[in-house]
Amino acid sequence: MKTQEWCKSATALTLILSLSLAGCSSGGGGHHSSSGSSSPDSAAAGSGGTGATGGTGDTAGTGGTGGTGNTGGTGGTGGTGTGGTAGTGGTGGTGGTGGTDPTNPTDPTDPTNPTNPTTPTLVTTTLVQDVGNTVSGVGDGVGQVGDSLSTVPVVGGVVQSVANTAGNVVGTLGDGMSNGIGKLASTPNGVGVTASAVGGVVQDVGNGVSDVSGKLATATGSIPVVGGVVTKVAPVLDGVGEKVTMLGDTLSTATTTGPLGGLTTQVSQKLVPVIAMVESTTDKLGSTTGLGAPLNGVLQKVGGTVDGLGDNVTAAGKGNALTNTLGGALSNVGTTVGKAGGLVANGTGGNSGGIGGSLGGTGLLQTVGGAVANVGAGLGAGNTTLSAPGNVLVSTGNTVASLNTALGGSGTPITTPTTALASVGNAVGAGLSPVTSAVTSLTQNVGSLAGL
Repeated sequence: MKTQEWCKSATALTLILSLSLAGCSSGGGGHHSSSGSSSPDSAAAGSGGTGATGGTGDTAGTGGTGGTGNTGGTGGTGGTGTGGTAGTGGTGGTGGTGGTDPTNPTDPTDPTNPTNPTTPTLVTTTLVQDVGNTVSGVGDGVGQVGDSLSTVPVVGGVVQSVANTAGNVVGTLGDGMSNGIGKLASTPNGVGVTASAVGGVVQDVGNGVSDVSGKLATATGSIPVVGGVVTKVAPVLDGVGEKVTMLGDTLSTATTTGPLGGLTTQVSQKLVPVIAMVESTTDKLGSTTGLGAPLNGVLQKVGGTVDGLGDNVTAAGKGNALTNTLGGALSNVGTTVGKAGGLVANGTGGNSGGIGGSLGGTGLLQTVGGAVANVGAGLGAGNTTLSAPGNVLVSTGNTVASLNTALGGSGTPITTPTTALASVGNAVGAGLSPVTSAVTSLTQNVGSLAGL
């Protein structure tokens, strides 16, 4: 009974509570509006994108996104809702893209290919180049003559070897002139290239000695007594040839690299303006006297005549090595003579004054002479076997320096600026001492074997 009464009481209490809650829900909860509601209790979002207006609900509106520009926008301020949670501020705008930095351009205005200075045209070096070509042509011709004699019985191979060696020597000298001083205005170290021809000649001689030793052994192998002697001497000669070739290679390298190469480069660069000034003076002299143009015309006619004569000689030989050589030499000489007139008529005389004392006062010839003398003195001091060649170089240097007197200056060699070359010469002499000693010993052995 009591249980039933308790259940009734509980049921009544539950009905009362339910009715009370229903009344509260319908009257006191407020509007569940969106962020766009016009409720007076809502707040406006900040600028930088328009923020949404906070509603009078459980959650206020979310602020808008800031605009895109050079400066980021300011995020909106969340609205304040009555009884609700404050809205989230808007996202700031994205900053603008930076422009090109004018202090670091990607395409500089500095030109990448400036105009190069023009190379002066020198009549003198052109003539040297033509002379060199003539000499080289003669060397080639001598070699061809030697080849044509190779079929002569017994001695044909020996004659060919000797002729080829002579031709190579002459050709090397000609090439040194053409490619060195002949191109002085366009080659940084023209003097060095020409000087290196000396080493090239020594190499040619060494190769020739080695070659002729083999040809001698072949030619005399079947001859009694003589063949036996030559067979013993030939290997010795071959060894001498190899060492001489090595010496030539050393000389060629020394004249174009190292201290000596640096000196020849400086001399080459200083010679160009000197030669240009001399040619300008001769041109002015020819113009002043009125002889320049007529003399140039005469030389061109003479040169053309000689050139034509050379062509005729070449044609008459019909491929003969000797006439080819002679005809080619005449043609080259004619070309050179025709260009020689440019020394007195080259059109540069109006731009420069005379030569005389101003050129003599530069001391260029004195310095060059002193450099040659230093090398010679050092060479003899470093190797007594080379004393004679060293003395020749010293005398040559003194002679070069003395030529300066003709230009109105002193003729005494100036050795101080190139003192280091004496040490270079000494080192070269000392380094070649084993070679010269071996060559001396070998020549003595050859003399003993030959009974000389």
